Amino acid sequence: MKNSFLAKVAEELIKRGGDFSALNIVFPQRRAIEVFRSIWQKKFSIKDGGSPKLFTMSRLFRNASGLKKADRTDMLFRIYGAYLEVCTKRGVSNQMTFEEFLPWSEMMFSDFDDVDRSLADAPSVFREVNNFHDIDNMKFADEESVKQLKEYFTTFFQAYGEDMRGKYHGIWNMLADIYECVKSSKEKTIYEGAVYRQGCEKLLKSSDERKYVFVGFNLLSGAERSVMKHLKDKGCADFFWDYTPGFVDEDNVAVSNVLRNLKSFGGWTPPAEDMEHTNINIVESSTQSGEVAYISKWLEEVNPAKEDFTAIIPMDDTILGIMRHFLPHESFAFNMPMSLPYTSTFAKLMRFADSEIKKNAGQEGYDGRALIAALKEEIKNKVLKDDRGKYQDEELSADAAKSAVEKVETLLQKNDTIKVSPRVAAMIFKSQYISAEIEDEESETKFNSYGKRRVDVINLQDTRTIDFDNVLLLDCNEGSLPQTKRHPTMLPNSVRSAYGLPLLNNGSVAAYNFFRLLKRTPNISVAYSSSSMAIGSKEVSRYILQVFAGQIMRGFEVKNLVGKAVLHEHTPQPVIKTPQMLQKIKRLEATPLYMYVECPLKFYYNKVACLRTPMPDPEKMPSNLFGTIFHDSIQKYYEDKPDKHIERSTIEQDLADKKYTYLSACIKKAFNESNVRDNSIISGIILKYLKDVLRYDAAKAPFDIVPQYIEKFLYVPFVSKSGYMVKVGGKFDRVHIKDNIYVVVDYKTGKWSGPVKAANLKDVFTKLETLKHYNYVLQTMVYSLALDETLNKESMQKHSVRPELYFVAAMTHEDFTPQVTVDKHPIDEFSSIRDEVRNEVQNMVDDIFDISKPFTPCENGKPCAMCDYKCLCFR
Repeated sequence: MKNSFLAKVAEELIKRGGDFSALNIVFPQRRAIEVFRSIWQKKFSIKDGGSPKLFTMSRLFRNASGLKKADRTDMLFRIYGAYLEVCTKRGVSNQMTFEEFLPWSEMMFSDFDDVDRSLADAPSVFREVNNFHDIDNMKFADEESVKQLKEYFTTFFQAYGEDMRGKYHGIWNMLADIYECVKSSKEKTIYEGAVYRQGCEKLLKSSDERKYVFVGFNLLSGAERSVMKHLKDKGCADFFWDYTPGFVDEDNVAVSNVLRNLKSFGGWTPPAEDMEHTNINIVESSTQSGEVAYISKWLEEVNPAKEDFTAIIPMDDTILGIMRHFLPHESFAFNMPMSLPYTSTFAKLMRFADSEIKKNAGQEGYDGRALIAALKEEIKNKVLKDDRGKYQDEELSADAAKSAVEKVETLLQKNDTIKVSPRVAAMIFKSQYISAEIEDEESETKFNSYGKRRVDVINLQDTRTIDFDNVLLLDCNEGSLPQTKRHPTMLPNSVRSAYGLPLLNNGSVAAYNFFRLLKRTPNISVAYSSSSMAIGSKEVSRYILQVFAGQIMRGFEVKNLVGKAVLHEHTPQPVIKTPQMLQKIKRLEATPLYMYVECPLKFYYNKVACLRTPMPDPEKMPSNLFGTIFHDSIQKYYEDKPDKHIERSTIEQDLADKKYTYLSACIKKAFNESNVRDNSIISGIILKYLKDVLRYDAAKAPFDIVPQYIEKFLYVPFVSKSGYMVKVGGKFDRVHIKDNIYVVVDYKTGKWSGPVKAANLKDVFTKLETLKHYNYVLQTMVYSLALDETLNKESMQKHSVRPELYFVAAMTHEDFTPQVTVDKHPIDEFSSIRDEVRNEVQNMVDDIFDISKPFTPCENGKPCAMCDYKCLCFR
């Protein structure tokens, strides 16, 4: 942007002249340095007078103090170590574990940082907090703070009982001692607030006469204000404020901060007449997906030039999970440093960690260090070799994973006396991964746009001092703008206000940044969702209402108020296959195979892009999880039987127990392993289905359970015409032997529409006939093929295999049959159709790996209604 604030600052400095190489320019954030450096290089040649030193306020304090900002997780360990040391000195024997103390460490980390950054008198602050010992008796605390603390600790009190409540009360009078213990460390790294305090103390004593220029600051901490006043009094500082009088109501707290700064320090402000007129578009969408869909249309309408500063700013970064897979990468290069938590690499690693924890649950000696070792091997052997995606943030994610696991490993080695559970280790890895970023703000940000037009995806805070040509703000709903989620603290607002600490949930800075963008961006669109599923609420942000009412912005016209239907017509586009994509496909289960029949594009999202649905909420019961819990329950019933030869009496004995003790225990285990809280209603339904299946089994007994195939994966190799090798198979629900026949049982918890019949095998592998259960037929055919070929290979003898579908809701019906019929012939012996099934699977494999055939969207749109990926193609 030609007429930007930073461009004006550069012009003003050049006009004043002097030895620029002796000038130190301080910015509030690293991104501003990148922009200012590029502006300076265009406006001024180094040979004409040198180039100034550019750094952030954080760097100024680090240089002065000789300290570095410590890793957050390292500080949590150190705070816990300080707690143990204080407990030892006081003779406290009933000490919390690292996991129990973790919520306290998190709060102390933030509170200690605020105390030091504000130069508050720490002993006095903690003495105030220690004036009460009961969460229900905080006489000077505001009601909201008490409520927040109660909510925050409720789960911990429930988990650890009255013992935890007693420990909770004991923490209050330890605060000052823990703080002093942490601060007494001789290490050269510490939390940033302590760096600010020590850096400030040294700068105030320094005889340094170097010239400083402070650019674009707003709300100042105590340390920042003290240093700036000291340097001003010495005649060594100048100030450039990013504020234009009249463009926003001066009752806004953030604006009052700027006015206070102007009064205290003086300095330069940009001329009001130089500000450009803004075109504001308020965009209402019925869904968050609609906001994402609007991005492409917005970029097409704006059509930014290559030199333009263009930004997309989500108010809540959870929307990035959808965004990153729907951006027009073919025309634009998206700089998305915020999106690391939403890459497929990260999702895979967290699923891997979760599966490792479940697999090793209860195993003696299995701890967080063992999990990190497994993660390190997974990253080394798979992520760094196979999982690099096509987007730049996906490329960065592999390196971030490697860096994160190495940091966690080092932290655990450093704190080898502290026990760390696998789940806490996974949480620490997640924290390290998300925070993976360039630490040195003096170096230029490395981002290659590959000749495309650049679009930055950033948060609102990172817009400080920077002016853009085009901006799209997303998720501007109440609750997201401003953020209303409160972060737990041990220092209520009454104490914070008394000692000059930052107040919680002070939305004034967000308001200032928002209205500054409205005034300073020539072309801006603000989108919000009217859906009840919006992140904050379905209400538009109070800031937008103020724009409508003309309470805040003056001299502006809302040029375009878009109605609810902002979703533009969109035709799903096919995805062109590449060798890199096809190399990712190592295994094909029956579900993805039928997915390919339904919609090749859906297959791409699931099997190639590896996009997965979110993990379930432990408080809720998703419909698809009901089947999983039933499967796990019946699996545990037969798996835990010491004798796999099942007689009728074996089952009837369990059914005769009116309390159904054994069956209920199996259900309870299934709930626990699925990370879902036991629900008496759901448990009752599963118990009924379990009894129905067992009564059916009892009538068919005797038979022999084959344990190696209970809920186990089995694959057979295929080679496509194009030379790709893939394994085809899946996870068997159960295999038992009855009358020398291997029966492949697949449980189905859905609706039974009568005996399962398919016109012919070719239709099963090529036609979308969900109502006829062709998907189930395909599944049993693939399983039967995998078992048949495996048995023949292992024993070199022919075996009889028969597929059966157990519709558990219909097994008491008189006309129920588990048989599968193809071409009017019941499949009692799989060998009669084995060759035909293998040919059909081979045809599917050839089609999937045919690089000339793109992953196309389905033709008739029937599968779209219940598709997990409809938010990506908006069919």
